[in-house]
Amino acid sequence: MKSCLFTTFFISLICFSCGSSSSSNSETGMQNLHAMRHQQMHNELKQKDVQSGLSDVPVTGAADEHEGIFDADDPKTPLFRQKWKEGVVFYAQGKEPGWSLSIYQSGFMRFQTTDGLYFSAHDVTPLPCIDPKIIDYRAVSEKGEMIIQMVEKTCGDKISGDTSDYSLDISLKLKGKNDKTILNGCGDFIPDTQLSGNWVINNIDSLKIDPDSFNIKQPVLSIDLYKQTFSGNDGCNSFHGPVKFKLNKIMFGQAARTLTACPDMEISEKIINSFMGKSMTYKISDGLILYNGDGESMVLKRAE
Repeated sequence: MKSCLFTTFFISLICFSCGSSSSSNSETGMQNLHAMRHQQMHNELKQKDVQSGLSDVPVTGAADEHEGIFDADDPKTPLFRQKWKEGVVFYAQGKEPGWSLSIYQSGFMRFQTTDGLYFSAHDVTPLPCIDPKIIDYRAVSEKGEMIIQMVEKTCGDKISGDTSDYSLDISLKLKGKNDKTILNGCGDFIPDTQLSGNWVINNIDSLKIDPDSFNIKQPVLSIDLYKQTFSGNDGCNSFHGPVKFKLNKIMFGQAARTLTACPDMEISEKIINSFMGKSMTYKISDGLILYNGDGESMVLKRAE
């Protein structure tokens, strides 16, 4: 694990290899068998996790009306839809042995392996860290303690071809055991499906946006959850850029913009500068409210 200020111990990383090149036919055959078994375990765990009963999980309200937001051609679509319905905000998988981890909006955490190990906790505690690309959690139950470290970097499974936004290192210390179990894998935050779609910008920093002030375009913001992009216009110029999601946060990247000159650019510049390149918390009630720090930065309404 990468070091954070709170850390009082270090976790040794164990690297597993799924085989190496060999000119020997027997070694190649063993490698192929290993790869086939790895893929089989991966598929079994994914299917088991989608269909598993969650009697011990505090389930949130269903979101069937939003389930079409994920790209149907992506292999993660069924899993992401199911996880959002269950209230999962972060989901990860690993190998050697196969395992899955789900963290829920309620704070509940569920971990299980293909060989029968199960660990759950009802109060997952985030741990402070000075590196913004690292997120750490501690989960404690009657079975023991788990430390989870999420590092924001592309993480891929060479055999399955899946890629994720986070690399995970997990340390599990079970009561009555002298040794820790060290695991690694890949994971993603599950986007809040309520964010998907087109939003009309009504307020910027308490400034009311009057649609009649814009002769060409009404300021709007569109969010594509699966492609992880945002787009729209500021009343004058169109824009688009990348967006990432964390727990209750939206992280807008730098946007590319058209360069049309309009009579009054002040409000347009205020709009684009209010969120571009910023990490913002949000709340959804009658509309969408974006916060920059403690202050309300933007108020939007669902486009009709």
